[in-house]
Amino acid sequence: MPTHFSNTLCRSAASADAQIELPYSRNMISLVLMSALLISPLPALGQSSATSVANRGESLLAFDIKDIIPIRRKVRRSRRTPRTPSQRPSQSTDLVNQKEQQYVNSLSPEEREVYEIIQKAKRDLRHQPIADFLGSGFGISPKGTTQTPQDLDLEFQNAIRDSNNSTSSQPLVNNGSVAPTKPGNRILQRILNKRSNETHEQWYARIDPVISRTPREEYRAWKATLSSADDKAYDALVRKENEQKRQRMQEADAALWDMFKRDLSCRWVPDANGDYVKVCND
Repeated sequence: MPTHFSNTLCRSAASADAQIELPYSRNMISLVLMSALLISPLPALGQSSATSVANRGESLLAFDIKDIIPIRRKVRRSRRTPRTPSQRPSQSTDLVNQKEQQYVNSLSPEEREVYEIIQKAKRDLRHQPIADFLGSGFGISPKGTTQTPQDLDLEFQNAIRDSNNSTSSQPLVNNGSVAPTKPGNRILQRILNKRSNETHEQWYARIDPVISRTPREEYRAWKATLSSADDKAYDALVRKENEQKRQRMQEADAALWDMFKRDLSCRWVPDANGDYVKVCND
């Protein structure tokens, strides 16, 4: 009888320990998620928009969930009939990768730089729905992107085609050589430039995914090509977005702080049946 009582007591204690640890592990996951969601450098008040965009690096809420919570997969061992070499899926994957690499190798240095920027921007757009879903749990409104990865591919292809068509029509100077052009990646600038049928808001929404992945030097070179009106409108839209981000971050920070204050007041106590229940100071 003492042995049975001792074993029962040990199991109850172990169960209590497991229950006590559970909410704090959830808090840690929540803290990591919120830390990732809130990582988006913002300029100080009065700082120029060029610095704010060039320094923000990745888009707000653009991250990979696998980088935050490691997911362990169970490997199920089973007997399967070995596939023949023609049936192995890795061959088709290798073929796709080989063709992609051949395509990249065929690009000029300027085209390759834009290609890499577009690929990073496409990855951000694919991850954005996950980030929006996680952020909604903390009261953060979705980013509301209007571009898709396919749109960015089309932008890239059109920019290369237009650049190739305009190469032969570049103006000449007196000695017959091609007139010097302004600094910066001309293909990238073709993508970022405002179109005649776009409002400033539509223009900003279209180029935002690409801008967030554009190197600082290229961003400054492109910014210098804008007209005075477009430059002022763009700066105003950047300030507006940064203010919206700041407000969302403050709201999320307040919600997270309230959650932690409540959880810190919680404790596990035994009830009349000997089971542990969670009691909090609401």
